[in-house]
Formats: sequence, C-alpha cells, structure tokens
Amino acid sequence: MQTLIWQKIPPALPMHVLNWLQDKNSFMERLVAYHINNARVNVLQEHWELPHSWESAVLQEKKEIFSREVLIQNDHQFFMFARTILPKVLLDTELFELFHLKNRPLGSALFNYANMQRDDFYFTALIPGMYLHDKTTSATQTNFLELQARYSVFTLNTHSLLLTEVFLPDILNYA
Repeated sequence: MQTLIWQKIPPALPMHVLNWLQDKNSFMERLVAYHINNARVNVLQEHWELPHSWESAVLQEKKEIFSREVLIQNDHQFFMFARTILPKVLLDTELFELFHLKNRPLGSALFNYANMQRDDFYFTALIPGMYLHDKTTSATQTNFLELQARYSVFTLNTHSLLLTEVFLPDILNYA
C-alpha cells in the first residue's frame, strides 16, 4: 500500500479543476448551481473502526472512530467519493446528529452551525495502490489512472471531525 503525501499547496492543475478543489462551500449546493438537481448520497458504509495512521495523526485520535463512506452521484455520473471520520467523543455533543445522517449530505448538517470552522485544505494525487484510490475504484467499478483528493478538519468549539473528498472525473465536465 502506497503512502499518502498531503500538501497544503494545491497541485498545478487547470483552473477549472482547482476551482472545484479549493471551494470551501457545500459540494451538493454547488452541484445544484450547475443544474445537477438529481445528485444523491449513496452510503457505502458506516461503522466503527480504528483510524488510518494519517487520519489518526491529523485528528490526534488513536481510539476507535466512526467512519462514513459515501459516493455522490446521479443516475449516470459519479462526482465524489467522501470519507468522514467522527471521533467517539462527538456522541456527547451537539454534533451527535452526524452519526445518523443516513442519505443526507454531510454539508446539510455542518454548514448549519454558525460557529463551525473549516481548516485549510490539504491536497494529494491518488494513484492505483493507494487506499483511497482503490476504495474509490471499487465503489464506482471504474478504473482511474489518477484522482485528486483533499481533506479538511471541521471544528465546532473544541470538537473536530475529518472530511476527505476524492473528486471524480465526471465533475470536471462542470466548470
């Protein structure tokens, strides 16, 4: 398994790709702005597990976490694979609802908290053999040579969660 190398500086990519990678607003709302009204969240898995080593380092969390993996898609296109990491401590906070989103987009809850802070993005390119690349390929049943991904940490008061997003080529048709 190849190691992920995350960088704070976005990669040298065409501007229409960077516009998607650097947008801090709701991904689902941006899809609607591009008249993609039939996008939906397909929950691939939700379960308790130990975080991957890089996730553990980012959140400073070595204990069991709740992970949620989803595919954002419509009937004909795949737009994003996303993985959310929720530390167990969030069960006792106002963020409790995040454990019960079902098919609701994460942003439909996160962006409703006035005090929610989103840290800077970190970026990486994913190639075959990397966990997130292989997970995305498996979920979409599509082979990709390289995919662009980002992560950011959301914090409300002193409680944080990690969101990792893998952008799929179909989204790049919308610039």
